[in-house]
Amino acid sequence: MNALKSFPIIYKINLEDSSVRAPINLPADVYTKGVYGVSFIEASYAYNEATQELALSYPADPRVEFYHLPTGRSRRVLAVPTSFGKGEVKPSKAEKLNGMESFSLFTRSNSYSKIYYDPYRKVYYRFAEKAVDKVRFSEKKFWKHKILMLFDEEFKLIQEIEFVNTFVFPAMCFVGEKGLYVGVVEENGNENTIKFHLFTLQEAK
Repeated sequence: MNALKSFPIIYKINLEDSSVRAPINLPADVYTKGVYGVSFIEASYAYNEATQELALSYPADPRVEFYHLPTGRSRRVLAVPTSFGKGEVKPSKAEKLNGMESFSLFTRSNSYSKIYYDPYRKVYYRFAEKAVDKVRFSEKKFWKHKILMLFDEEFKLIQEIEFVNTFVFPAMCFVGEKGLYVGVVEENGNENTIKFHLFTLQEAK
């Protein structure tokens, strides 16, 4: 757990003298509360070229961190779906977790996933993952329902959509001129075929 205090997320490399440092670590106020497991470590980021800020989304943190590259200043804003309440993710009370325990904790907990910035509409998209309940877990239905949240540049929530009967892959999304393309597999569809659903700002109104 103490190692997470300095777990590097992004390295800053000086090309002139080849020096390397890690300006961004996992949020210590979240990741030192207890043991989360490896599934809660992978961070996602989006870059806003206009503001020169990185927006970082951490699986166990209900907030999004903004890191201003020129100055190194950071700020955090709350970005949670309404069904999550305060959005806090509780860690395990164990001193350490084995592979199955780590998987179980991640699957049975709410968490946060990929973040994207849309420069065409000047909005952010953040995915959240809903905890698998006890019944579905016992039936080995481990897929976490995804929630897509849409925020303006001030991070005011515009809309959220929960995907229940669709398998959504947050890592297989991209922003285009028309909106956010979301990689999905329909519940009764071919699991080897991923389709891209275009999510537009008009759908959120």
